[in-house]
Amino acid sequence: MPEHVAVGSAVSVRGRLVLRPLRRRHQQQEDEEEQKPGEKETPEVTLELVADVIRNLSGQPSAEIGSTTDADHSLLGAMSASRPKLGLLRSDRGLAWRHRVPEMAALLRLRAACKSIVHRVMQERAYLEVDTPILTRTDCEGAGETFLIQSTKPTLSATPDGSGELHSEENTDVHLTVSAQLHLEALALGMGRVYSLSPTFRAEPSHSRFHLAEFLMLEAESVLLDSSAALCTEMETIVASIVSSFLEKLDSRASDLPKDLHLVLSYLSESLNSSIAEHTAKLRRMLLQPFAKVTFTEATNYLQKAGRFRSSDGGLSKEEEQKICHWVGDRPVFVTDFPASMKPFYCASSSTAKESPACVQAVDLLVPDIGELIGGSVRETDHSTLAAKMLRQGLNPQSPSMAWYLGLRGHGGAPHAGFGLGFDRLLLWILGVYNIRDTVPFPRELEKIYM
Repeated sequence: MPEHVAVGSAVSVRGRLVLRPLRRRHQQQEDEEEQKPGEKETPEVTLELVADVIRNLSGQPSAEIGSTTDADHSLLGAMSASRPKLGLLRSDRGLAWRHRVPEMAALLRLRAACKSIVHRVMQERAYLEVDTPILTRTDCEGAGETFLIQSTKPTLSATPDGSGELHSEENTDVHLTVSAQLHLEALALGMGRVYSLSPTFRAEPSHSRFHLAEFLMLEAESVLLDSSAALCTEMETIVASIVSSFLEKLDSRASDLPKDLHLVLSYLSESLNSSIAEHTAKLRRMLLQPFAKVTFTEATNYLQKAGRFRSSDGGLSKEEEQKICHWVGDRPVFVTDFPASMKPFYCASSSTAKESPACVQAVDLLVPDIGELIGGSVRETDHSTLAAKMLRQGLNPQSPSMAWYLGLRGHGGAPHAGFGLGFDRLLLWILGVYNIRDTVPFPRELEKIYM
């Protein structure tokens, strides 16, 4: 072995590939029992690299690297273990290394495969992929959980005579986007059906296993969807197509995804002993029957009878969402007709809601073990109604950040609806991963952005 080769070194190996017999102990006795007299045994073989030359590509360690601390030795030893602790891999010291662990590398390959599936499914549904801005002046969710952008230099703006003047007091209300929805609505009214799979940012102070400060969201808008029933049908079709396509890839003989999924389930799932067969059978069972559908009032009435409902002010908790999934038979379920006070200003009023006239055509799709996977709604199309809803939620419909959106009503506007699907939560569900921080290469959490 050459000098300075250690765990983490990059090496170049030149040698010969030699066939070696491979005998598994647990198969040997079965083979002997099943082998008939006179039959020739055909042992399994494997290729082994017999090294002639090993060259260290990492070079001579510098004095700084060479003078490692106890913490450095601890990290090196932990990363060389076959199964490093997940807490280390999520830490500031492990993030840059964790993709070298086979199970984390397998997760990234599965993530890439799922992204390809999502794009294919959306395009097969005749949605056009579009690009939407990351920097925006709107907070379409109205929750105030945004990241504010502040320039380190004064802003240059144009004066009436065409010259520029410096100032630093205006145009400071620029944020990282919490949703591409408003821009997608503008595009859908001209293009028909559009979607994006883009980074989204939420400054919500949550460190649960379901939340990230930066995540990918699949968002879509369509002028062919004019009711919550049509929206539910479209959402179910898209989700079922994504899951079915993933299962088909797993069944392909030419695919390496089963091997990758086995690594992920054995390291990143909750039970750590779930087999591919068990996991995929669970997904297939969910697709055998239509997704369930209940109104928000029906769901909360059930929760109250079960003694599990806390309050309607903040929406459904994760525990309540799981209770609803279990109630309908451990399958995906749409919750519809939410109170208007719980949803953003752009949701259209529900004219068919029997429970209360103050309901809106908003829909959440809950899935077992995860909870909310998708949120969607029919969008309000009446100009005066939308302006009134903005005012009720503390927004100024005449402000530059909102006036353009309000102006989409009329001038060729049409009924439309859309949804947002958390891509990383989708991976939690179909890959069986327990913590959302393990579904992305470099997880971003509020107050825990290390690199």
